[in-house]
Amino acid sequence: MRGSPNPHRLPGGLWGPFLCLLAGLVLDTETLVMSQCELAHALQEGGLDGYHGHSLAHWLCLAHHGSGLNTEAIFRLPDGSMGYGVFQIRGHKWCSPGEGLSENHCHMDCQDLLDTDLSNDITCAKIMVDNPGGTDAWDPWSHHCKGHDLSDWAVNCGH
Repeated sequence: MRGSPNPHRLPGGLWGPFLCLLAGLVLDTETLVMSQCELAHALQEGGLDGYHGHSLAHWLCLAHHGSGLNTEAIFRLPDGSMGYGVFQIRGHKWCSPGEGLSENHCHMDCQDLLDTDLSNDITCAKIMVDNPGGTDAWDPWSHHCKGHDLSDWAVNCGH
């Protein structure tokens, strides 16, 4: 006769799903979500503070609502395209996702937007702002940042 089940042991059939969940949690911790101050410093060093009249608060608002400050974010956007990196730059228009035709106005591979080196993200953001439509090219900007009070996004990071 078997004793009562050990509450600290998973039944055999649950090990697979448990290990998959655990692996997913471990992988999620490897993505880079920057702090507001880390991102603010990188954007300031890249020359975005004040670029075309947009303060650091504008760029932080955009990054927060676009990617949650995650430099490795890839999301399907409302128009069906994919957004890449901290600013969720649209593939096929601004970068090359590697398949199909791409306008690739930023002259870079979309994968170049998925690392902690934000120089490509900043370069492409400047190109986007220089084009007709400017920051309106970003849905998160239009819906969450444009015309809103962004004083809460002004960060004191020792600038």
